[in-house]
Formats: sequence, C-alpha cells, structure tokens
Amino acid sequence: AEALEKGRRRRQNPSRTKGLAPLPRRAGARLGKGPHRAFSCALTPLLIEGIVTSVETAADGLSNSERKRALDRVATARQAAAGGDLPAALGAAADAIAVYRNSVVAARHDDTIRTTDDI
Repeated sequence: AEALEKGRRRRQNPSRTKGLAPLPRRAGARLGKGPHRAFSCALTPLLIEGIVTSVETAADGLSNSERKRALDRVATARQAAAGGDLPAALGAAADAIAVYRNSVVAARHDDTIRTTDDI
C-alpha cells in the first residue's frame, strides 16, 4: 500500500519523476541545487547579450540571406536591451534563434531527402 501511495504522489507531481523536465521556475528564481550548479534565470542585459552573441557566432555558418535575417534580429535585441526593454529584447533574441534553427532544420531536410531509388 505504501508503494502504491508513493506512485500516486509521483504521478501527481511529474517534476519528481525521473526523465521529465522540472516544472518552470518563477522569474528571478535560481536554478540548480548547489553553488556549483546555481544559475540565475533573471532577465538581464548581460543574459540577452550572451544569447545574441551565441546566435551571432552560430550565424556565420548560415547562407547570406539567413545570416542577414538572424543578425538583424540580433541588432534589434541589442537595441531593445540597451533601451531597457528586456521583454522586447528577449523576443528579438528568440526570433534570432528561430531564424537559425529553421535554417539548420531546412538544410538538414534538404540533405536527407531520398528518392525511391535510394531505398
């Protein structure tokens, strides 16, 4: 009976079950269990800059048109962060990531299309 009750509690709180993502944290909360794993999830200009710098570096591998689209969104994110509009900066950073992701997915799809002759 005790094992059955324990299983019920796990189903009620899926974040305690192995293999599932933890529940989302509130804004400004800390992530991790100890000082060696603690990360602030507060939205700051420094966090935005880190995100867009990563996208900027990754965009070097994109086609010219896709790189321009990604870098335009990077510039928008930086301008918004500099102006103190962090939610807009985060949105623009997410748009830049989406441009990169979509380009990579499209390239992967193009490289793996097979005809019936290949099967």
